[in-house]
Amino acid sequence: MTWLFESLERRLAQGGETHAIDAGIAGTISYARLRHLTGALAERLAGTGPVAILANRSAEAYLSVIACFRAGRSFVPLNPTFPLARLSKIAERSGAALCLFDPQYEELAEQIGLTSYPVMLSEDTTSNFQPDFPSQSDVVYQLFTSGSTGQPKGVPVRHGALCHYVAEIISAVGIKDEWRATQFFDLSFDLAMHDIFVTLATGGTIVPASSFDLMMPHRFVEKNQIDIWFSVPLLALAAARGQLAKPEEPRLRKALFCGEALPGEYVAKMQTLMRPGGDIWNLYGPTEATIAFTAHRCDERDCQKPVVPLGIPFGDNQIAALVNDTIMPLTQVNENEGELLLAGPQLFSGYEPTTESSPFVTGADGQFYYRTGDLVRMVEGDICYLGRIGSQVKIRGHRVELGEIEQACCSLEEVDAAVAVLAGDNANPVIMIAYQGRDGADFTHLSATLPEYMLPRECRRFELLPTHSNRKLDGNTIRQKLCANS
Repeated sequence: MTWLFESLERRLAQGGETHAIDAGIAGTISYARLRHLTGALAERLAGTGPVAILANRSAEAYLSVIACFRAGRSFVPLNPTFPLARLSKIAERSGAALCLFDPQYEELAEQIGLTSYPVMLSEDTTSNFQPDFPSQSDVVYQLFTSGSTGQPKGVPVRHGALCHYVAEIISAVGIKDEWRATQFFDLSFDLAMHDIFVTLATGGTIVPASSFDLMMPHRFVEKNQIDIWFSVPLLALAAARGQLAKPEEPRLRKALFCGEALPGEYVAKMQTLMRPGGDIWNLYGPTEATIAFTAHRCDERDCQKPVVPLGIPFGDNQIAALVNDTIMPLTQVNENEGELLLAGPQLFSGYEPTTESSPFVTGADGQFYYRTGDLVRMVEGDICYLGRIGSQVKIRGHRVELGEIEQACCSLEEVDAAVAVLAGDNANPVIMIAYQGRDGADFTHLSATLPEYMLPRECRRFELLPTHSNRKLDGNTIRQKLCANS
């Protein structure tokens, strides 16, 4: 039995009428009732293999996650806002045979084609349920990220990795028991797993935000008496908008940011919502390394920096850098730039299905490192983020392979070749497409295969796309042409 499993079972057994979930007008669910409902649902999950969960920021979503966790079944979140074709592909590649769904998505669940079961907030009896204790190596969940081949890549996260993250982030950041926590992330975003497991492991209350709440998060904080905030950086701007963002008695004890680079000006704006003594943290980590891997507590100096440092690893996490094909300790990368490498208990063991190219590199001592694709330098003991290597980019916290967008564009009948570039800035990144082909290409069809955050803002036709002397597409020139006239 892992520490996390034991901790969660103890909270469910002893939490009583303390609120585990506060879903606003949808009602509250106590720890006692959460134990009851997840036990009833878990009894229906006999068998093996992953369980797909079609739900989002709702009591049904959290019940599904905890029921799978208690039943020893791994789960695969399916985002209801994604196109049907993408959901079907994720379900197929994950190997899921069963789907738990929020009743409001019943029609979509039927279209995906799996054996499906609605999650009901009823009072069924649960007298026969016994938790299935997991081992460190068992998979808790599998998330799918963008793939350069045009196919989503599965990232399996194991109990040992999740257990290390939850225990160490609670200690590193100083999260206390029974705090009320925001839940801004879609279930298919790995940061949602922080909200669920960290909050319940500390006996706190998960408070999911509606789409309306995301537009005015400062009101959401005040109305729901939030203690700890966790979001992508951009939401800090929405929180600081207008005079209403400056309450007479700021409440937040902690504010955590992750998912993309955190501009220093965002930290300054977020301070208006912090109570005296409250602190702001920048977390960093890819899905492949379980939610977050490093942490940095922000101070006044960070408010003046273009980008806040990534901090240092917590727990048993380890870092290094790849500089000119040589693995070096990051302490030696003060003058040079290097690709950030990660190792330790939170690292995944590889994509499922397996990809042709390995995302790992092995050091001379046999240490196994994950290549993040992030360019960094050490400055005064902190990891400083310099940008991305290659074609993988961050858009609203999601890691996106531009190659996947290009593949989708080339599937259109009128398009012969396409290049996707990221324009804008950290606060408003946008995808632009340069394509070669016939006039009249209808890029609205991309919404059938790509999620909304991957859709291009602008598509521009070229008679011939610029190329290098070797006939390879000249990405830099294309980007300059697109951005110059945007």
